[in-house]
Amino acid sequence: MISLNTSRPGELKESHEDFLDNPSLQIQIAIVFGASTLEHIFNLCRGNFDFLVRLPDTLLLYIMSYLDLEDIARLSQVSHRFETWWKHHKSNKYLGYTCDLILCRNN
Repeated sequence: MISLNTSRPGELKESHEDFLDNPSLQIQIAIVFGASTLEHIFNLCRGNFDFLVRLPDTLLLYIMSYLDLEDIARLSQVSHRFETWWKHHKSNKYLGYTCDLILCRNN
């Protein structure tokens, strides 16, 4: 249990390996921040970075404007964010470049 009444703010630096080998710290993080945050930290410590999900929408649209439809469909198979985008635009019959893609590409 963490008691903040007598503790002064500070910083504790540990290596990624130390964190992965410290179940007590992992439990504390899960309690305070939740299981999804703990899982995200595990992935970071293991070197599993997913930069695509953190890109702003405008940059995603810019990147996708250079892809063929087949490539966008393939990308949607490996990324939940792209899958959501693909389903939305496919269901709205935007099978070519959307206005957003064209505008983004021309900027």
